[in-house]
Amino acid sequence: MRNLLIFLLVLISTTAVTAAKCIGPKDSTTVAVYLHGMDSEPPSTQELNNRSSLLAISKSLKIGFAVPRAKEKCPDGKLLCWGWNFNDSKSVEYAIATAMNAKSECFPKSTTTGLIGFSNGGFVANQIIKDCRKTEFTWLVSIGAGSALNKNDKKDLSLCGSLILMTGKKDKYNYEPIKELGKWLKERKANISIVEYDDGHTLPEKDLETVLKSVMPK
Repeated sequence: MRNLLIFLLVLISTTAVTAAKCIGPKDSTTVAVYLHGMDSEPPSTQELNNRSSLLAISKSLKIGFAVPRAKEKCPDGKLLCWGWNFNDSKSVEYAIATAMNAKSECFPKSTTTGLIGFSNGGFVANQIIKDCRKTEFTWLVSIGAGSALNKNDKKDLSLCGSLILMTGKKDKYNYEPIKELGKWLKERKANISIVEYDDGHTLPEKDLETVLKSVMPK
């Protein structure tokens, strides 16, 4: 089944006429933009597996996914990133603009849009809440991404949207930072929740499907 999903994903990718990869029916009204983690060009095996998980979720929940690609280089000069210093507003603005362009290209009829960020892409979702940015995203999901915290920042985040932080219990580099981020956000009254799953630095297909089902319009 997994091989079949990857085959279908490759078919979707190679026949797409847009810059973003579009997963799901063109007339989807509920969609999510997926921002990948640090990645090679062409996409790594991990990201192809993540896309196959999105394809499976799309079939189950009837949700569309727009999957743009970052154009900026990470500090190593090889991999692609959405940014590195996310306190730099230009990185976040670039990622948001790219996400919305992908949504418009893939699903012009959509009425509800969420954002899912994995790893490096998750920092974008985190920063949107931390900065209290006004966007068109109805909900945000961050997977495997902690965040730098300013203890002196005391702003009230209660009206700054909703964020679900997902973390693998075996993710040794991100588990504790994500828990600390969750605590920091809750202290500032942010509308957030933490979902733990029994794995490492991965995109958890079934857990993500459950999360998305909980935030999608009934």
